[in-house]
Amino acid sequence: MTKLLFTIWSLGLNLFGINIFHICFANSMIDEDGEEFITGPQLCSNIFACGVYIIIVNERIFPSSFRKPTSSVICVYEFLVTAFILEFSVACIWGPIDVLIMNRLPDVICHTLSAMKCEETGEWIRKNQWLSINSTIGVSCGFLIFSLYVTRAIELSDIWEYGLVEFFNQTKLKLLNRFLSELPKADYEIQNNCQCPSKSKKTRKSHQSKTRRRRKRSSS
Repeated sequence: MTKLLFTIWSLGLNLFGINIFHICFANSMIDEDGEEFITGPQLCSNIFACGVYIIIVNERIFPSSFRKPTSSVICVYEFLVTAFILEFSVACIWGPIDVLIMNRLPDVICHTLSAMKCEETGEWIRKNQWLSINSTIGVSCGFLIFSLYVTRAIELSDIWEYGLVEFFNQTKLKLLNRFLSELPKADYEIQNNCQCPSKSKKTRKSHQSKTRRRRKRSSS
């Protein structure tokens, strides 16, 4: 499974608009006039990126059949691959969805209402973009919930059982526990501040049996 410790930084850079592979997807984000295709709120693309990241972090992006490299190489590999997938998803998947909802869909609705002799309603829908903005927010949030449900990252039934606030608290706690579990651990164990080597279980059992025999003899 992909390490959260190695890939969370790719998501952070993507949310702040810092793209490593911007040159690869520059033509997918800008039209002929030099304007960006994505006209919806930045929040929607961020929510969509979080949904994609949840799918990535619950899968293995390094083939298990390959020879396993060192942890430093895995760190760089997972970081770059995650950044590439996030940028590709936002530019080539979310971009067309945003254009469809923000531009094409209002035009189709306006044309349909005009054919039904409801020109005023169609023009009102075209001018007021709050309907399109709410639609993009709904689609992005729906994809986020879908990714959480499919990957079994969290149980959505907890929303109805514990409430929305407790649901987010449990989500943060699970993420924190996974992040802490991936931190490098020490290779040694503290054995009660004792420098002597630990005895095996067989030695301890034999020692206990000998002490019991001595006690029986002394009592008899």
